[in-house]
Amino acid sequence: MEAAGLCGTDYEQFDGHFTGTKLGQLPMILGHEILGWIERVGHDAAERWGVREGDRVIVETSIPCGDCPACRTGRAIFCDADMGYGIRIGYDRPPHLWGGYASHLYLHPKTRMHKVPDHIPTGAMSLFNPLS
Repeated sequence: MEAAGLCGTDYEQFDGHFTGTKLGQLPMILGHEILGWIERVGHDAAERWGVREGDRVIVETSIPCGDCPACRTGRAIFCDADMGYGIRIGYDRPPHLWGGYASHLYLHPKTRMHKVPDHIPTGAMSLFNPLS
């Protein structure tokens, strides 16, 4: 992990605003505006994502199933699988590293990520989510 933006949603989760909802599955590693480097990647995953070890990437919050009506129409945020980094998956679900405020992040096989340039400062890159 290089950085994870601090969003109003993170604050509301920490404050208990979402307790009892799918966004409040505690305990949870928060952080869904994720920027980091690929530390290790297997051959198949490297081909799938077009990345290699050492690449700097941003990770999209929602993890799409790819099959439901929302995913088929490009609206993964409404995916029936309801998976997302730092927002919908509790810490109790193996492999436990589902949020950007951890030192490392597990990349689910259906994760969507994008390579980003190394020369853009961390502070500017941490705004990719609200700016997009």
